[in-house]
Parts: sequence; C-alpha cells; structure tokens
Amino acid sequence: MRMKPGVLFFAAVLCAPSLLGQAVYRLPQVANGAGAIQTTFIFVNQRNEVAEVSLHLSGADGAPLDFAIPGLGEGSPKAFQLPAGQTRFFTSDGQGDLLIGAARVESTVEIGVTAIFSILGGEGASLGTEAGVGVSTPATEFAIAVDTEFPFNTGVALFNLGGETSEATFELFDSAGNISFDPAVRPLAASGHLAVFVAGAGGLFPDAGDFKGRLLIKATAPVAAVTLRQNVATGAPLTTLPVVPVSTLKTSFNLPHIANGFAGVIGIKTQFIFFSLGPGATVTLTATRGDGEAFPLTLSNGQSGGTFQLDLPAGGALFVETDGQGEIGNGAARISSTVPIGVTAVFRLLDADGNVTVEAGVGDSPPLYEFSIPVDTTSGFDTGVALFNNNPNPADVAFAFFGAEGGQLQGVSRQTEPLTLDPLGHEAKFAGEIFDGLGDVRGQMAVRSTQPLAALSLRQGATTLTTLPVAAGAFEPDPGPAPGPANLLPRTLDDVSVTADTTLDIQLPAGFSLGGSLALSSPFFAFGEVRAIDPAGPVYSGSVSGILIPSYSIVVPPGTFDVRICGIRLDSNLSTFTFVSHTEQVTVASDTTRNISAPPISLQSVSGRVLHLDRLPAGAVEEGAFLAFSSRTAPILVFSRLDEGGEYVVDLAPGVYEASLVFGEGEDTDGDGFADDLDRAAVLFDIAKVTVGDSNLTEIDIPVPDLVRLTGTIAQPQTADFGESLAFAADLRLPTNSAIDQCVPIDAIGAGFSKTDSDGGFILPLMRGRLYDLFAAVPATPDEGIMSAPLPGSLRRSFEADDTLEFNLPAFPPEVMLSGKVTGPDGQPVPGAEITATAAGGLTGAPNAAFTSSVVTNEEGDYSVVLLSGINYRVEVRPE
Repeated sequence: MRMKPGVLFFAAVLCAPSLLGQAVYRLPQVANGAGAIQTTFIFVNQRNEVAEVSLHLSGADGAPLDFAIPGLGEGSPKAFQLPAGQTRFFTSDGQGDLLIGAARVESTVEIGVTAIFSILGGEGASLGTEAGVGVSTPATEFAIAVDTEFPFNTGVALFNLGGETSEATFELFDSAGNISFDPAVRPLAASGHLAVFVAGAGGLFPDAGDFKGRLLIKATAPVAAVTLRQNVATGAPLTTLPVVPVSTLKTSFNLPHIANGFAGVIGIKTQFIFFSLGPGATVTLTATRGDGEAFPLTLSNGQSGGTFQLDLPAGGALFVETDGQGEIGNGAARISSTVPIGVTAVFRLLDADGNVTVEAGVGDSPPLYEFSIPVDTTSGFDTGVALFNNNPNPADVAFAFFGAEGGQLQGVSRQTEPLTLDPLGHEAKFAGEIFDGLGDVRGQMAVRSTQPLAALSLRQGATTLTTLPVAAGAFEPDPGPAPGPANLLPRTLDDVSVTADTTLDIQLPAGFSLGGSLALSSPFFAFGEVRAIDPAGPVYSGSVSGILIPSYSIVVPPGTFDVRICGIRLDSNLSTFTFVSHTEQVTVASDTTRNISAPPISLQSVSGRVLHLDRLPAGAVEEGAFLAFSSRTAPILVFSRLDEGGEYVVDLAPGVYEASLVFGEGEDTDGDGFADDLDRAAVLFDIAKVTVGDSNLTEIDIPVPDLVRLTGTIAQPQTADFGESLAFAADLRLPTNSAIDQCVPIDAIGAGFSKTDSDGGFILPLMRGRLYDLFAAVPATPDEGIMSAPLPGSLRRSFEADDTLEFNLPAFPPEVMLSGKVTGPDGQPVPGAEITATAAGGLTGAPNAAFTSSVVTNEEGDYSVVLLSGINYRVEVRPE
C-alpha cells in the first residue's frame, strides 16, 4: 500500500463537524426561563418530501438542556415529523430557572431553520425585544466587530461542536488595528456553550470601557458562533449579527435593506460596519433606491452621495452611520473591497429624542433564484421580505403562499400584482401587501425570480423589528420531473457515525451543465482545472480538455458563480511550471454555454541566484530543487528549477510574491534528473519577498535561511511497515486566501514530509525559528486508509537548533465497514463516483487522531470501504 502525502495532508487539516446522512444545523444561542425569556424555533420544509427532524439542546457543560416547548414537550432531543411544504413555530414556555445554551437540529432532508430569542418586559409583561438567530457555519478562527460605547456592549455566543473539551482565545484590536489587551482564554466543554460580552464585569476585557474595534476568536476545535449586541442599560434592543471566518475569500457583499430619514416622532438610521481580517482594504459602498438609482446619503464621517470610498486599516474596524435626516427612504447597498473583509449593518429606529429603540442586524445575503421565508401574521406580528436585484437586467418575481399545513390558502396562493425589479432595484413588502386577504395566519412564502436576488426576511411587532435569513429553495406542490441524471452534483454528508458496520445509501442531486470554449492568452497552451466558486462557500470542480481548441465543462446548481479557469505553461525543457488563473462571473439558471476569453497577461523576466546552497542537504539541488513564487495579489504561481549553481529565470506578472524553496531527497531511477520516489521533501516557505511593478527587474538573489534537522521516530502498536509511515511539518505562515488558491492550493507547497525507515525513524529539514504544525501518519486499513495524529493545532513547535521528537500514535480503533449504493435523482445507479470518508477527531479511543480513506463505486453504483470506528465522519461523494 502506497501512502498519498497530499491526500493525507488534506485529511489531517480537515475538521469535520456533524451526523450521518442528515442535514445538520446549529443555533449558537437559545434560552428559556425566569418568566421573561423565550426562544421560538421555526422550521420550514420547502422540499417536496417528508423531513424527520430532531432538536437537541445543550448547555454550558455540554449536557442536555431540559426546558418545555409546547408541542414538543420536555427533554432533549425533541423529535417530530415535518411533511412537505409545512411550517412549524415552536415557542418555549419561558418558565422555570433561566437556562442558556445552544441547539443542534438534524433533518433527513434540507429544511429552513431559524430561531427568535425574545426578552419580555418582565414576568407576564409584553414583549420587550427580539433577535433573530440564524444557523452558523462551523469555523475555528473568525472575527467580529466590537462596539462597547455606552449604553451598548458586544458579545459572542460559541457552541463547541467537538466531542472533547477545547478552548477559545480572544484578541481585541482597536479601530486602528492595534492590539489593546492581553488575550483572554475561555474553556469550552465538549458540546458546550459559552456566551460572554467583551466589556464590563464578567466580560472578556472588563476594563475595555467605551471601545470600538475588532475581536479575533481562535478556537482549538470547530465552533458555531453568533455576535450579540445589547443595550446594557435597558436590556433592549438586543441584536444578533453573523461572525466572519478569517478564511473567507469574499470581497463583494449585498445588504438587501437599508433606510434613512426622519418623520416627526421616529427616525431611521443605518450603521455600516467593516472590519479587517488581516490586511488593510479600500472599501466601496454604493447605495441604491427602489428604482436602481443612487440613494443619496450623508455619513457620520462627513461624506455625502450615493457611492463612498472608505479606507479600512489593517487589523482594524470602521463604523459609519447615516445621519437620519430628510425624508424617510429605503433601498439596498452593495459593497466591494480590495481584499476579503467582514461586513455587517445595523438598521436602527430612533425616538423623537434620538434614542435607539429598536435595532436589527443586516448581514450579507448571497443571491438566490428561489427561496422561502416563514410567515407569521398572528398576535400583532407581520412578516415581510426585502429584495435586491444586483444584476444588470430586470428581475420578474413570483410569490406563492402555503399555510402551516403546506396547502395553498384560497385567495392567497398567488400574488395579484406582478413584481418587476429594475436593475440594481430594491423592494420591501409585507406579506399582507403581496397577498390580498391574508389575515392572521402562519405558513411560508415561496419566492422565485428570473434573476438571482439578495433577500432578507423582516418580522415586525408593535415595538420590535427582527431580521432573519431566507431559506434556499421554494416549495412547489407539483415540482414536475427531476432533471436527468447526466448532470450530477457532488454531495457531502457531515456527522456520519460509523461505530459498527453501517449501510449508507446516497442520492446525488442534479445540476445544470456549464461549459464553452476557452481563449486564453498565449503562451498558456495547456490547461488544468475549472472551478465554479459560490460566494456562499461551495466550490464545484470541472474539467478542461483540448490544447489547440480548449474547452471546459462543469456541473453546478442554479446560482451566480465566480468561474475560475486554471491554465498551465510549461517551458521547453520542463524546468519551469507556471500556473495562472482567470475568473469571470457567470449566472446559471439552466444548461448554459459561456465562452470565456481572457485578456493577455503582462509578464516580466526576473532572474537571480539562490545563495548558500551548502545549507541544503547533500544532493538536494541535483535531485530537483525548485524556487516557487506565490502571490496573494497576482493570479499566478511559478515553480522554477534551480541549476547546479542555484540560478533561476522566471516570468512574473505585476504583484507581490513570496519566494519559497521546494526540494526533495530520493533516488532518480530513470535518469531524468528528478527523484522518482521521494524519501523526504521540504518547503521553505516565504524566505524572501519579491515585488514586480512597472519597472523591469533584472536580478534578485535569494539566500537559503538557516536550517535545523528534526529527527525522531514514529511508534504505533499495530503498524508493521514503518517505511510507509510519514512525519509532517506544516508551515503556519501559509496564506489561505490567495487568488491562485482555488486553482493550485498553496498548502500543496506548504508541508514538508519524511518517510520513515524500517525502525520508524525520520529526518525533517526545517527553518530555524519558524513555527510548524507537526503530525505523523501511518497506514491503517487494507483499503489504503491512513491514520494521522495529533490533530492540527495540537503540536506546534519552533526549533532554534537540531532537535528530536517522538510521535506515539494511538492504537487503531476497531475496523468497521461502510457500504451502500450511490444513485442519481432518477434512482439509477451512479458508477465511478469517488467516495472519501474523513474523520478529524471522534475516532473510538483515539480522540486526537484523524483518518481518511476512499473508494470508487462499481458499475451498479455499489461501494464498500473499511474505516476505523468513530463518529464525526465527513463523507464526500463526487461523480465521475
């Protein structure tokens, strides 16, 4: 069995939350009790099949929370059935001791899940404030904006997804990007919850006082999280805002609803909040009205107009607010940034004296063709939707209403007036304005558009305003035939528990084909991959074929994607490999042909020498050493082989590059000048910075840094052949958001490895003083399964001199079999589909280890793969 270092490295850095064969949703903050606090859980089945749903509540210590929810009873979990098209609102009773925690929802089909956190004015009193809580995507490092200027405070709620105790580290930066206090650390129980504010007694930084800036949170295991913002003087308003993972690549954002103005006794303002994820940024904010024309605003920084350029300092935050003057008007905003950032907004209602009485958070909304919102017009509430058409073409929008039981209500199943949104246009309507005769009712509103729309759900009471995200997908009682099986999408199942032999049948969804011809600038004549990148996160891979007449093809769901073509240039003697990316935005609503033509890339010749080659292991240059130039600003990545004297010549596009040295040690059996079977490889990442501008660069010499040797052994009770085992060192300075990263992952050049000898010994050449993440891997199952330990982040070390390290891996958990059938939406088998099962933590008896294995379905769509017993498996299925 031959180890695959690239696959292993991917497996070891992947942290997989969740549960077998089900959709899993996490709500980071729920509460009940004291006669004053309630949580309303809202479930929308916008699919045409029955959903089996369970609601799991857990507290700070990870133990189940037990509070009563009428209609669901007491205890946890609470299970119920949600038939096709049905909507359910379940509100906790508010009685008993105050219990605060988090919730996990599991469903057999994808559904819409949200919650509303309510605080009453006192026991038996009317509603004081509400805040919407949307589902949170797990992350280990994320940022929020912080405002603790009296009377407000900012906090965060965390939900630990792991089965082990972990901790979170909090670093507070002021608005200029300067760190303000020593980091704070808080423990997180397994499956536990933590809600903590930044300032004040019991806060993370009690002496913060009146403060505006950014909070960086780093967790040792994946967590779900939400930002909390509260008026600490009155307890109302209470607002929630999304957190932003530091790894995000988003540079464009849509805010579907903003407003400004004053009308006698009420004022409206919108506060825009921008925060850095590291580098500084230039941010462009454009506000438009319902007709798509500019929405004139005056901001608190003194700027006026419809478009604003704002400077965001590195590591800092920026808060700007409309002035609340003039006639009340509303619209939408689109935002672009030169680098990935965090963006949120707060919609604020003010009384005649200018005091904030109501706040509602507005987050970025990914455009969708079809979506649903839960509707509640009972008990004095109304429900609406804000729509933003960030497209150059008009959008025709159709609405349908379905009651709580999924049926169409007489007279309100379709809107009476057609709605067309102008390009860049905005519309905000309540359900009663869309459907005549709606009355007091609960249910769901299905929305379909000819253009993808950014959207937000609005819930208004007598004294409250709450925003909620929309749910992708729109219910249709008779959806018609599913698309044919030729265009199949990949599917990922999280939280797969395989502690015994398990059968898991998987149905792949259908998508639309996207393809066309390629005209990329010479000399990029050979091609690699195409990726369709959804701004919301998913990335879909496809193929590029042909050299003289190249074309691409990929399968995607409906939506708007950044389509990234990855080209390769090889020089005549195969000594220089140049990867280049070109990206265009494409909207897909059906099978789509889109021919892509890329502009020429301006390249400049850069040459020089690598100095101090004697610091490298003997024979490293002769066996193949490469200088790599990677960039976070230029869409290009170059590998150039060094000659015996260390000289190199490369062509680079304008930008700033990290120069790295990549070399291996092994035997060249076929005499082509390359080691065929590497015993070890090292990556000396970012040993120099190279800036390519308008002027011609002629020669840049790059020194090899001081190196140390890390030696040691790998021990594991059941491994017989340590020659197939590997020791890894991953450089923690690797970038995660470069332009080329979706084509050629930068982490592919970021991990050095060493095979072991027959006694388990290894040798790793490392840079002196550089911080590394260290782990080892051994063959584990007959299906080429690989176990590695410890988990990423568990063993981080730097070395000032030669050193030793012993890896003692745990015993293998019992072997179990995962098997089943892969089918398409028509029920027909899918042959040749690759299935990869990965667990990062959760292995039985080995909680600090990871495991990965893969298999391909046979002609009947059947598969079986030997795994190690554990929970938290992520099963990924990719059609051929």
